[in-house]
Amino acid sequence: MKKITSVILSLLFVILALSACGTPGEGDETSTAPSALTTGLPEETSQTLDEWGREIVEDGIPETVRFDGSTLNILSRSDSGNRWQIDFYAKEENGTTLNDAVFRRNERVKDRLGIDIQVTERDGSYTVFSSNYAPFITAAYQSGSSELDVVGTYSLYGAQYATQGYFANVLDLSANLDLSKVWWNANLVNDMTVNDTLYFLVGDMNITTLTRMLVTFFNKSLLESKMPDVDLYKTVLEGKWTIDYYSSLVKDLYDDVNGNQTADSDDRFAIVSTAPSEAYDGLAVSLDIPIIVRDSDGKWTVTDNTERIIEALTKTAELYFGGNNNSFFTDLGTVQAIFAADRAYFMSITLDKASESYLAGMTSDFGILPDVKLNEDQENYYTVPQDAFNLISVMGNTDEPDMVAAALALLCAESYRDVTPRYFEEVMKYRYARDNESSQMLDICRAGLRMDFATVNTLSLSDPGRWFRNTMHAGKGTAGNIAGARVRSYFKAFANSLSTFTEGYGSH
Repeated sequence: MKKITSVILSLLFVILALSACGTPGEGDETSTAPSALTTGLPEETSQTLDEWGREIVEDGIPETVRFDGSTLNILSRSDSGNRWQIDFYAKEENGTTLNDAVFRRNERVKDRLGIDIQVTERDGSYTVFSSNYAPFITAAYQSGSSELDVVGTYSLYGAQYATQGYFANVLDLSANLDLSKVWWNANLVNDMTVNDTLYFLVGDMNITTLTRMLVTFFNKSLLESKMPDVDLYKTVLEGKWTIDYYSSLVKDLYDDVNGNQTADSDDRFAIVSTAPSEAYDGLAVSLDIPIIVRDSDGKWTVTDNTERIIEALTKTAELYFGGNNNSFFTDLGTVQAIFAADRAYFMSITLDKASESYLAGMTSDFGILPDVKLNEDQENYYTVPQDAFNLISVMGNTDEPDMVAAALALLCAESYRDVTPRYFEEVMKYRYARDNESSQMLDICRAGLRMDFATVNTLSLSDPGRWFRNTMHAGKGTAGNIAGARVRSYFKAFANSLSTFTEGYGSH
């Protein structure tokens, strides 16, 4: 631990020097996620509740608003498993919960507005997004044909194309698009608005922000046999699910099952995950250590909260590497197989794995938790979707902006009312209800969804959105490279790019 701490402390001097390039204001205040769902059950209310136990929220779109005969044209990334298209449509009902909820949602919106919804699919995977998907957006815009109204972009890659002028500033759209409604992610609206310009939206229709949420799974049977007095749901609700507490649980849980004195997939581990992605990306957000923050004038700058950064790095190294082989990082399939076979107490991975083959066939019961907080003083739990989720943009040359605004608003409102809770129901395998602790955990994760400025704009800013994973993975928790020259140049490149990027934002 001394070696880990001393190495990470050297990073302090690097960041102190770099943060001097900016002029941070009063701390690193960032937008906070809604907190109504972070402390347990809602207070008594006189409002009428929906079937899921939530207050009914009106969408605010007058019934007289119709666009008979119009078509909402959407571009979506394709996938054989319908992973990315599910945000926008389902081809037909097939008897599965999420698919059918999305299909019925679209039918209600089409009937309500008198429109059709057409989705064009195109391969936009990470290997071909720039060569195959982005050029289609460019061609659609430059043709002047208004053939596309809405684009779903790969969140890691899509933001860099906003500055080329293809997308509309959604703040200029009609009043039909009320971004104060509960089904819009307020955190993204705040963090992605630069120079009074907002090119991206995330709302409840973005099912991929839920399916790709990074969460903590735990094996109930294993944990109960080892620690019968531990109640993790209660710990979360009391605000005590912190990285220190997590570390105290997982110390020395490793068991060399096959006796070969080598940590391998046949052994039993405290934590399994993939690296550098799932293992670190969730903690970078949940520990509340944004690198890019607004100063007192509302301008983006490098954070000066170096003490918290050092604490987060040090404690993450302790969590994964401070005990007796606490963690095991391997490929995605092996991670799930290990957990499903009762060879891991905890697993850091995306939520969608709960309903996929490995865990769906798991004999032992499992639970789901938000990722940990840095300490009990941190008010909220924060959750980040893995970077493949969809961002929604409106094409700058759409010829029916009022229709697009109304359609997006209703797609999100209908998703909030029905699709989101039905997805949670499918994941948990039983009725999504107010008095169910597991479901409360998912409410907390959803309430804390955070997609910050650095994460969404990372490829335009020398990759600050992945600084935590890159830093931790380079050193693997040892005295190796955690604060080496690569990290030093990384932050310098970011600081140099920030000013140019923000000054030109919205000028196209």
